Amino acid sequence: MNSNYSNYKLDLFVGREKELKFLGELFDLAWDNKGSFVLIEGETGIGKTRLTEEFLKSIRSQEVTVIRGHGYHKEISPYRLFSEMFRNYFSSINYDTRYLALLLDNLTIVNLEKIVPELREYIPFDTSRIATSPLPPKEEKQRFYDTLLLFFLKLSHRSPLVVNIEDLHWLEPDTFELLRYLVHNFRKAPILVIATARGLEHDSFADNWISGLEDQRLVRRIKLSTLIPEEVKSLVEAFFNQELSESFLKWLLGYTAGNPLFIHETLRAGIEQNAFFFDPVESRWEIKREYVENILEPATIQSVIQRRLQGLDKESRKVLGLAAVVGDKFDLQTLQKISKISSTRLRRTKEDLIIRNLLQKQSEKDAEEEIYRFTHHIIRLHLYQELDPEFKLNMHHRIALILEKECGKNKEKLFQRVEDLAHHYSRGKKDGISLKKTVSFLTQAGLKAQKQYSESKAEQYYDQAIGFLESCPSSKDKDRKLFQVLENLGEVETALGKQDMAIRSYQKALKIGRTHNLLPRFKEAQIHRKIGYAYPIWNMRNLLPPVIVWA
Repeated sequence: MNSNYSNYKLDLFVGREKELKFLGELFDLAWDNKGSFVLIEGETGIGKTRLTEEFLKSIRSQEVTVIRGHGYHKEISPYRLFSEMFRNYFSSINYDTRYLALLLDNLTIVNLEKIVPELREYIPFDTSRIATSPLPPKEEKQRFYDTLLLFFLKLSHRSPLVVNIEDLHWLEPDTFELLRYLVHNFRKAPILVIATARGLEHDSFADNWISGLEDQRLVRRIKLSTLIPEEVKSLVEAFFNQELSESFLKWLLGYTAGNPLFIHETLRAGIEQNAFFFDPVESRWEIKREYVENILEPATIQSVIQRRLQGLDKESRKVLGLAAVVGDKFDLQTLQKISKISSTRLRRTKEDLIIRNLLQKQSEKDAEEEIYRFTHHIIRLHLYQELDPEFKLNMHHRIALILEKECGKNKEKLFQRVEDLAHHYSRGKKDGISLKKTVSFLTQAGLKAQKQYSESKAEQYYDQAIGFLESCPSSKDKDRKLFQVLENLGEVETALGKQDMAIRSYQKALKIGRTHNLLPRFKEAQIHRKIGYAYPIWNMRNLLPPVIVWA
């Protein structure tokens, strides 16, 4: 049997007629300025993304704009979903200023630059000269929300807009908050939002967020089930373009439980391992008995991926492992520097991994810049978890050094990559210098998140910075940095409504400042004023004497 599975039909789609019809009905409503938000749910590999792809194919001939974004496991930057969406859209129009001029007024430019900083490179004038009136923090955040809403409405001005969100369950709280605001205001706009999510954990942030939308009747839910036996039979027979034996079908159903991803990956692995053969007498495909005997347990996502990876050579496994350390997306230039594989061999390996459906390009612009991603997030997580902990420490450290060298002293580049630098330094091996850089980049990432109105992400970065600072040897520099980070943390905790925690952070900052003579009188007064602002009103009431009412 030919082990080259490019000869087989791996992109087949069966079933889901009811779900496709429902999506079509929601799209028809968008033409009447009736926006919808639909959530496609199901276990890993059930076909959530594939259903969305098939629906988008069905409307491709119509005048419709589609923008797409992903949620990422342990997201490192705030609002990455929206920055990815806008980057993908701007790439699709090649950052053409003729189109940008219709979409971007001064206020939109100022606010989009907060999450897509490279946008300024394509604006034909100095954007730093654009001035906006300063507002209190809450009003600034609302203006940011309103600007993004207006941008989406502009995109849907001539024809419906489809917003596709993959892996919604991994979004950050700040992103959920913004998305709720947008969905609420899309109700009377020609905008259809299609999101996918794995089964949401009970009482998780995402689950509570969806429940809140349900209470307001702002979400429609599609819960996908596994394929029925007739659909599995149609899929596999179309794959081989010939009939399948009953024993083969029975084994496949038992092993995969009708999960489309498991079926596709099992067929791929079987082809690579020469597990199937055509019986000319019965004119149908069979599976080798010894192959079945070696597989004793039903398929799990881990076992399916492990079986797929077994057919790779040593160099391909090395490339995938290093790519998993780099992150959800990676560029070949960085991969080459850490792998020390020649450019020609690396590109050849990359092409083979794309053919094997392990890697993919996300957009044409990404392909031009040689940026790729894993076809499924589970593949990356599986590879990363298998790596030796010491190896991961060394690789994260090496990647951080490479990224920092690429940025050099260019402040714009450092600003754009500060989350990546914080991520890799914090996960890399630690010496005196790298520990200082970890704290520095985590603090900068926190400040950047604050400027982007993402207080919850800023809180995460500041908490990490404090943890690393506490492991640093005592010094005046450590005390000064800890004082500053605690003050910043108090600000974001106040913005998040965590007044008690904010007061504790401010009091810790005051104690450090007084102990180590870091507090000029005006600075001490500033922090006391912040404590007064953060102090809960109900607590103040407890200090007041009781009011006696005379009859």
